Amino acid sequence: MVPLGAVLYIGWRMLMLIQSFWLPVLSFFNIALVELWPWSALLSVIATLFLFWLAGRLLEMAFVGKIFSFLVPRFPILSYIWSGEEKESVEGAGPVLFCNPINGEWKLGFVTGMQKTTDGREFNRVFYFTGIGDHVFIEKDQEQKLIIRLGNPPQDLARLISSFMISGPEYLIVKDKPKEPAKNP
Repeated sequence: MVPLGAVLYIGWRMLMLIQSFWLPVLSFFNIALVELWPWSALLSVIATLFLFWLAGRLLEMAFVGKIFSFLVPRFPILSYIWSGEEKESVEGAGPVLFCNPINGEWKLGFVTGMQKTTDGREFNRVFYFTGIGDHVFIEKDQEQKLIIRLGNPPQDLARLISSFMISGPEYLIVKDKPKEPAKNP
């Protein structure tokens, strides 16, 4: 009963926050919050969702990127929300299927880069989702048999993972297949 009460309380507080944000706009159009309470609350929620959708669409447009790139050097605080530069991809980084060397299960993850040790060994850093996320290091010399690089866009695979494997690409595009380890003569 306590978790349900907490969810209802937080939901109510969020609704009041959204309505207080839209109060000046609704007042400008002579929409009284008290007289039309359920409808004004619904209108406030719909307007907030539309605002978020519109902001996302605007940030995808090239001219908005140019404007932010122009403004960031003049207003450094904007650098917290906009870098203004395309980041170069790390060599070898991208989505993969990998065989967890501990338990032998194949999992979907992302190579995020390489890691070297002081004794000269190299490892692939592989991030995968376990609810909050986890990682594993796979030795570079084991890469050929433990990692299958995928050609799907990372966004498609993130959508697949975030939907609990319900919605996503129909096929995983294999860039390269793992090779069987060389047999000793």
